[in-house]
Amino acid sequence: MGSKKYFLLLSIILPIMLSLVVAAQGDLVVELGEPELLPKDGYSESVFLPYKIRNIGDEPITSRFPIKMLQSGAREGIGYPLYLYSGEMKTVGVEPLHKAFIEKADGTTYWQEIGTTSIQFDNGIIPAAPAVTLQPGEALLFTDKDVVGALNTFSFQNSGVYTIGYEVDPPTNTNEIKEKNDDNNAASLEYNITVKNYIKGPNEYLAANEYWFYFNEINDCVSLDLPNPTEICLIDWNSFTSTISVDGTEIKLWHFFELWGYSKKHNNLEFVSADGFKVTYT
Repeated sequence: MGSKKYFLLLSIILPIMLSLVVAAQGDLVVELGEPELLPKDGYSESVFLPYKIRNIGDEPITSRFPIKMLQSGAREGIGYPLYLYSGEMKTVGVEPLHKAFIEKADGTTYWQEIGTTSIQFDNGIIPAAPAVTLQPGEALLFTDKDVVGALNTFSFQNSGVYTIGYEVDPPTNTNEIKEKNDDNNAASLEYNITVKNYIKGPNEYLAANEYWFYFNEINDCVSLDLPNPTEICLIDWNSFTSTISVDGTEIKLWHFFELWGYSKKHNNLEFVSADGFKVTYT
């Protein structure tokens, strides 16, 4: 009789214990910071979007934490921003840290030395990929623009409202990490961007009395303060000449493709066309 009671008790407790073991896993989510519009340096507008990868599960997760950049209307690619911390991928002018910035569950932060982990693929294995460990409640921070800006920046060539964000370890692309829930790995927000077709100095390329500007197509116009409001329109363009109008007056500029061009003066203005147009005013 006693053995039957023991067997009955075991048949009740064992499934509960097994379910607890199965349920105890790490679980990753992405937390977005505030987007920051970066200084314009060409045809596109760029936005830096910081984020954190947090383990909200019950067990630690050791990984290189692959991340997918999400942007409506653009190609979405997989990146490994932890490699910027480890030094396998380098940002020009930034020394590799060889450690990663971690936020604890209580909000305090510390630097964790980067170790390694093996990554199993269908067609092989990476024996020693850079990796850190997130304890339950901890987050891996990708919030320092100077260090991780290269992989946290979205580029826009046209004005509009875009959906941008990140997905950690997307199951349709990598699925390297065993998690409790694979359906909560993405986070995104809507961002309204206005793409200006000019850059005003001063910056590292332009003096305070200079603009760089461009046109998307023939008959496009731009209004610049030179120093008074002046409308400049593109009338014609080919590999060797471009014709613009400045407040209705036509001016022909000579250039060699988009490599270099000859300057031409008009009243208080001096124009050069090449990779876009530059105007200097007095």
